[in-house]
Amino acid sequence: MFIATTLLMVRTKRRRPLSGAPAQEGWSIKITLSVYTYLTTGEKRALKELRDNTNMVIKSADKGNATVILDRAHYIGEGLRQLSVRNHYHPLEGPVYLETAKEVEDILEDMVQKRVINGKQKKYLMGEGPPRPRLFYLLPKIHKEPAKWSIPFVVPPGRPIVSDCNSETYCTAEYIEHFLNPLSTRHPSYLKDTYDFISKIGKLKIPSNSFLFTIDIDSLYTNIDTPTGITAVQNCMKKYPDPHRPDEHLLKLLEINLTKNDFEFDSKFYLQVKGTAMGKKFAPSYANIFMADWEQTALATSALKPLAYFQ
Repeated sequence: MFIATTLLMVRTKRRRPLSGAPAQEGWSIKITLSVYTYLTTGEKRALKELRDNTNMVIKSADKGNATVILDRAHYIGEGLRQLSVRNHYHPLEGPVYLETAKEVEDILEDMVQKRVINGKQKKYLMGEGPPRPRLFYLLPKIHKEPAKWSIPFVVPPGRPIVSDCNSETYCTAEYIEHFLNPLSTRHPSYLKDTYDFISKIGKLKIPSNSFLFTIDIDSLYTNIDTPTGITAVQNCMKKYPDPHRPDEHLLKLLEINLTKNDFEFDSKFYLQVKGTAMGKKFAPSYANIFMADWEQTALATSALKPLAYFQ
């Protein structure tokens, strides 16, 4: 489907009221929007039926550009399976985000009083309008081996996402990311991209008996212990001090973002009690800082030292 826009200049005559003067000529612009589609009538009908079918869920795949259609009961079942892990999620009798909004406002007001931010900035960080509940959803991992799916060959595991948009902490998460992102790239093992890796490897003198290995951390975001993660951020701030960075308030806002992350799924509310949710603006930077802190200790205490280590 595409939209074509047509602009048409139309000559007009405008008569001056009561003056008796001759009419004046002018120009006006007429805008026409035309919608075209390459879909046949049957294809459009099929898409409408898919959209209106409440027994299925349509999601983007976790990796690649595929679209996945799931039976709604299977999708809900996979979500409830993940949310039943009690060291990660706790069920709630009701939402807590309205109470959290008051806590956020108290911190921001303290920042205003201490002239860290001004009133206009506080208003922005509080967000526009009343906050809405966060929503939990899954991106199907169809790239995983089907025999190892949650229900083999039927229901793929899902990557848990908690949509933070328009929540009571959305703008403060953006504010935290503004300060954490530069810190997350300052550790020695940081890799920007593949080209950066190739550049760094090219500068090494690699012995012939060396071998390359990779490590993948299972569900990193949701497995970061919250007190340990906050301590890692605090250590990083101490290592790279900045007089213009409000460390005390940032750490308070970070703690609220991590410990008051309630959300809704299947008309029920839950609280994430470990890790950070994918959906938080600062999540990648937070995870990088945590790993940088962990690797520093791990490499220092390891009997065997790698020739090079990157992440």
